[in-house]
Amino acid sequence: MNNDWNVEAIAMARHVRDHMCEAHRGAMPWKQSGVTVIFGNDCYEDPRAKIEIARLRAFLELREIPILGFGLDPEEHYSWAMLIQYLAHEEMVPVVWDCWNGKRDTSSFTLIQSKIAARTIARHGIKPETSAN
Repeated sequence: MNNDWNVEAIAMARHVRDHMCEAHRGAMPWKQSGVTVIFGNDCYEDPRAKIEIARLRAFLELREIPILGFGLDPEEHYSWAMLIQYLAHEEMVPVVWDCWNGKRDTSSFTLIQSKIAARTIARHGIKPETSAN
């Protein structure tokens, strides 16, 4: 793998900003098998977003899940994306929400927002490649 993961993460943050703004945060498969995208649309300049990302980094480090790259959308720094070496992207969905909330949250608001994110990812998210060719 000869990827510049930070460049890939910046491109993904731009995609998230341009096409997935209604999804506040989430996780989805990357176009390369074994890589998961974790993203947020919560204004990176907001201190709460920085806390969320710090919690996420700590969670990943504790579980020895490699962070491959991180990037912000270059125009507004509103959206961010992190690429991690992890196959089961669906396991990261509650993690990113828990990192935002600072605790396990099963409130109606979070459940509704998770469903909105899932629909948005289904429509506009990066799909894994189906062929190596």
